[in-house]
This record gives sequence, structure tokens and C-alpha cells, in this order.
Amino acid sequence: MSTGINLGDPYRPQRTRLLSRILLVVGVLVAVVAGIGTYLWAGALRNAPPTDVAMVDVVVASRDIEARSALGSGDLKVVRLPRDAAPVNALRDTNGAVGLITTVSLTANEPILPTKVAQLGTEGIIAVLPPGQTIANSSAFRAMSVNIPDANAAGGLIVAGDHVDLLYTLGIVEPTRTDFVGRIVIQDIPVLAKTITVYTLRVDATTAERIAALQASGGALQLLLRAPGDARPAGTAGASFTTEAQRILRP
Repeated sequence: MSTGINLGDPYRPQRTRLLSRILLVVGVLVAVVAGIGTYLWAGALRNAPPTDVAMVDVVVASRDIEARSALGSGDLKVVRLPRDAAPVNALRDTNGAVGLITTVSLTANEPILPTKVAQLGTEGIIAVLPPGQTIANSSAFRAMSVNIPDANAAGGLIVAGDHVDLLYTLGIVEPTRTDFVGRIVIQDIPVLAKTITVYTLRVDATTAERIAALQASGGALQLLLRAPGDARPAGTAGASFTTEAQRILRP
């Protein structure tokens, strides 16, 4: 017989508490497993060999370098940098950088970029100082221009970077004799630039004065092209027309 009273489920609270406890235990287990997994994964990363990083050679300045300086081998060094960190257009080989002229000042370890250097004698850039020298440790060098016709300058084939000797010829007119003399007066002069028949030479201040005096004398100047790397002295004593005529007429 029904009393009309709904007593409900007397075990429902117990089941709810049990379910909550089960979910809590499962959550704790999941957290523990996740923590252990994370620890093991991190340990594996620490013990794994480092990933190879692509490295490239980059030419950098070995010291602070002033603008308008010719780069020497002692001014440069090669360092290894990650490819992603290295400037894309940086020079990679010192052989290609030696002799270039800095258009801006460079600081030690600064990469050598094409935008910061120029070829010798190009774009109006010349290096008054020799490679590797500074104002503090060099002679009083000057860039001096002389106008030499092609016929007196190896057919006009001399270019920036060449080295030349200066040959001077002069006619001597005296009451008792007339003679013509020729002699190599200055040797191994670097050519910094050339524009048509105007040659810009690197000379010290004293040599510049000598050349100016020779130009004003009315004599003729010729540029004698040296072979690359040939720094040998000429070892000559000059010649005169009188001496050569005597040699020709000698029986």
C-alpha cells in the first residue's frame, strides 16, 4: 500500500561523494603523470646533442680603421658566425678585401660590407696612406697628380694599383756643350688613380716637392711600369746623349 510519500534515493549522497573522490584521484593521477612526463621530456632535451647551426665565414676589422685607408692583411680577420646572424653581403675571404679602400671608419670586429669599401681608384676614392698605416705611424704621405701622355706612360695601360718608376729627361744647353740626360729619379711609386692621362701617385711630401721642381724645369717625365710585386731597385746611374754617342761611334 502506497503512503504517498516519496522518500527518494537514500544512497544518492554516498554515490555522489564516491564519484567526487574518484574524480579527484583521477585528476591527481593525471597531474602526476603529466608532471613526470614533462620532467622526462625536459631531461631528454637537456641530454640531447645540440642541434647543428649553420655557420659562415665573415671578414671583420681586426682593429679600428679610419676612413680612406687601404686595407692590409693585418687589418682583417675571419670569424665564424651563425648564418642567420651574419650580414648577407659581408665579405667572406680576406684575399678579396686586401687593398680595398674604406669609405667610412670601421670599428674592431665590424663586418666588412661592400657598402663600406671601394676598389682602389674607383668612385673618387683613394687611399693616401699605405695599407695598415695610420697617421700616427706613417710618413707625411700625399696624393699628387701628374699629367703624362699615353706615349710616356706604357701606352696608357697603367692603372690604379700599379707601381711605376719616374724617368726624367732634360736637355742641357751650356756655352761649351749641349747634352741630353735621362735618369730614373724616383722608384716604386704606387698609382692611386687614373683619369684619362692624369695619374694620381702616392708620394711623401719631400718627393712631391722634387717632382714639382722637375715638372717646372721643362724636362720630360715618363712613367715606367713595374711588374707586379717587383720592388727591386733599378741600380742605374742614368745616361746622357754624349755618353751614348761616344759608345755608338766607338770602333
